[in-house]
Amino acid sequence: MVTRRRFLGGLGASVLLAACGGTAAAPTQAPAPPQAAGAAAKPAESTKPAAGQTAPAAAQAATGGGTIEVRVHFRQGDDATWQDKKFIPEFNKSQSKYVVKQDTLPPQPEYFPKVAALHATGTIGDVVWASDAGFHSLAFRKIIRAIDDLAKADKYDFSDYLDIGIKDMTWEGKLTGMPWGAHSASPLLVWNVDVVNKAGIKVPDDISTYEKLHDAATKLRVVKDGKPDVFGFAPTVGAAEIFQWMRAFGGSPWDATGKKVTVRSPEAMAGFKEWARYFAEDLSPAPGGGTNLNQLFAAGKIAMMQTGYSVDFSPGKAIKDFKWDVTLMPKGPTGKLPTNFTINGITIATKSKQPEGAWQYLKYLMDPDNQIEIVLSGAGRPAPRKSVLDNPKLQELKGHRVMVPIFPISDPWLEPDNFRIEEARTVVDQLSGPIGAKQAKVEDKIGDIEKQLQEVLDKPRAE
Repeated sequence: MVTRRRFLGGLGASVLLAACGGTAAAPTQAPAPPQAAGAAAKPAESTKPAAGQTAPAAAQAATGGGTIEVRVHFRQGDDATWQDKKFIPEFNKSQSKYVVKQDTLPPQPEYFPKVAALHATGTIGDVVWASDAGFHSLAFRKIIRAIDDLAKADKYDFSDYLDIGIKDMTWEGKLTGMPWGAHSASPLLVWNVDVVNKAGIKVPDDISTYEKLHDAATKLRVVKDGKPDVFGFAPTVGAAEIFQWMRAFGGSPWDATGKKVTVRSPEAMAGFKEWARYFAEDLSPAPGGGTNLNQLFAAGKIAMMQTGYSVDFSPGKAIKDFKWDVTLMPKGPTGKLPTNFTINGITIATKSKQPEGAWQYLKYLMDPDNQIEIVLSGAGRPAPRKSVLDNPKLQELKGHRVMVPIFPISDPWLEPDNFRIEEARTVVDQLSGPIGAKQAKVEDKIGDIEKQLQEVLDKPRAE
């Protein structure tokens, strides 16, 4: 995931589940992947130490690499922590030319404005983490550069990569980043096997439509002393999730141009209302006040829950006393799942002083061995490349097995034409908060959502 960050900000809510949130604003054409001359290059472009490395070079690598500095920027959190914990030290030891150092930046939504400020002052580093939430804006403003030339000069082989990942990192026909991590947002449903079986509900057949899901959630709710003791089904919360429910029902928060708000369309309203009914009917715990859905599910207080790629680690790792399993959410009336294909990209700054060193580090981060280790730690999502997605260790993860096959059919990344996705989400987060808290209905807030969302879409692209 962009993280589920700000939902119910006006209520002082802590936001619950991690994930990253239609067509891209500007159509792009994926570049023809550079191929190795002669025999195809190995899929994994590793930068591990060469077997013939000289003794002086090996000694220098062991103490931290070479003398040419490459600066990297990642957002605060797991992304930055793993750079310092694993990737930077090991890369520096693996070769004798470059020494990578990290300047950690604030988490989203502050991250991308900070990147732009560093660019404007000429103090930006070389490698820039850029998820879909800011990738197109950075590319449009030429804060990040195309990397086709570097890949071609290196004869880098892209045959291991899924087309959807390369296309997502393409801007104006040029590859402008590497797809470091990918997921389809929150199309998964996790359930408490013991509770569901006891109620006589068969998954996935008995939750194959949204009406069936609602009926199952009603049957699974347990009321004690006049209050829900076990909730039947908990949707994920926040604007990104509401948008996915709209898309599953054939709607969208804005039209194909990304300029006109369409939240009042029958399809978008149907998805929004379906999401809201679980809160209105006490089938789901109300967000806010420190509510943590993963903790409640692990404690047996939620029978079924919508979730994303990280399900094997959260809540999976915390579950001790019951069996759990995971499947896909129901398809909406038009046959679509609630998805939003999302890439956490790694890019190179236009003003990079060491683009070649930055490229070498990008290759290192894309190495399948490194990819698999970070996914298994629970700190990341897999790169959309076959050697990673098909890895036997990752295939043992329930969530991975269920989500990866839908990568190619997921709805593409959703953002407005002016790229102001963070602002758009903030509006919907704040105005939909009272709906989740049962203080208002969708009909009460839809007018304000439409008006304020259109005001965001009417703004120009940031220069």
